[in-house]
Amino acid sequence: MENGKKSALYETNLNRYYAGFQSSSRTNRILRLLYTHERAVLKPDIVSQEDYSFNKLNYQADQIELNFEYNDLDRWYYPTHGSHFRAALKYMSTIHLQMEVEPVDPAAPTQLSQRAPASVSPSFLSHWVVPLTERSSLNLKAVFDFNIHIRESIDSLELSSGILDMNYMGGYRKLMPNFYPFWGAELQKYHSEHLFAGELTFQYRIGRQVYLQAVGQFYHAYLPFGWLIPAMKESIYSMGGRNYLLGFGVSVGYMSPLGPISISVGKDVHGKGMHHFLNLGFYFDPD
Repeated sequence: MENGKKSALYETNLNRYYAGFQSSSRTNRILRLLYTHERAVLKPDIVSQEDYSFNKLNYQADQIELNFEYNDLDRWYYPTHGSHFRAALKYMSTIHLQMEVEPVDPAAPTQLSQRAPASVSPSFLSHWVVPLTERSSLNLKAVFDFNIHIRESIDSLELSSGILDMNYMGGYRKLMPNFYPFWGAELQKYHSEHLFAGELTFQYRIGRQVYLQAVGQFYHAYLPFGWLIPAMKESIYSMGGRNYLLGFGVSVGYMSPLGPISISVGKDVHGKGMHHFLNLGFYFDPD
């Protein structure tokens, strides 16, 4: 978005192929080693460039991820007590990019190739559900996700992100691993290379299977590591002209035999209007 107008709109076709191992010492503890091959094609419907008309971008990358996860929440939907913790370290190999363009100068090339540097991406999730009374509980969630791109010289590490490793905020649910719900905005409205997220939810059970939730959400483009690594403050992010997002929402849900049915509304403190969401049935947020 630029000056309230869409400056870029892309159609993405993404394919991921996985292979890996996992070990479970107990039912609520998992250690995984995962290899992923990633291919994507981006086609723009709207693009803002002075020198080129961008037709298509082909992307390929391989990555290896090691993660540990502990989860003792009492239930997947509307938990009332327990915790969920995840720590992951991902290494992405050199990224191969090929772009088809229509240059302003007819003598310029129509195929551009580039290799983006390899990257190391640590991420952390901490989620605690604290019961307050028999019917009420408090959810506290914190997320850190950032990327370090490795240049040829090991003496200098540049904090950056791959083209598809950007973190996207907006919408009601986590549809992909790098998507984060922000009830006050439409899906993928905001993005950031590095991310700190905090969420506080008060939940109250009405009757047997009806739940009322009040949610507060905060996102920042480089805290808290930006104070330790100044390069993070120069990273790429789009949060409506700010380096943070702040929003709130309320939701009423019913846990039916076919899964949760809920109506939710959210507000971006610095945005206009309210956003409404309707969920019908089971859903599974990707890791």
